[in-house]
Amino acid sequence: MKKNILLSLLVAGIMLIPSLAFAADTVGVVDLQKIYYSYAEAQKAQDSLKKKQDEFQKELEKRQEKIEEAKNKKQNDKKIKKLIEKLEKELEPKKEALLKLNQELTFKLKNDIISATDEVAKEYNITVVLDKQVIISGGFDMTDYVLEKLNN
Repeated sequence: MKKNILLSLLVAGIMLIPSLAFAADTVGVVDLQKIYYSYAEAQKAQDSLKKKQDEFQKELEKRQEKIEEAKNKKQNDKKIKKLIEKLEKELEPKKEALLKLNQELTFKLKNDIISATDEVAKEYNITVVLDKQVIISGGFDMTDYVLEKLNN
């Protein structure tokens, strides 16, 4: 009797295996590099950040010129050291602001991309989404659909 029950359970379990295969996750893939290069907001953010970086670089170069002038005038080491410390102190908040801007822009873009990807995944009943770079083959390429959502 016990053998019959165990055998019945075993047969029922084997019969469930094909139906479990149909319940497997549907995999979608997105090409994140393509999205970053084609997403209009990403380009705007990159341009904005580049502009701020260029401004910072110009200011840094001006400060370095002042230090070189002081060295050329043969000012004593103490004065030069003091000048360097002063200039570094003045530039530090600007450097931190630039880093903060970069983090904020990156965070916003990342959230936008995740939201658009989630929307597309729901539309196409996709349960798992991976970056295309980690997939050798297979999966539903959602990249263009995500870009369409982002750019509209």
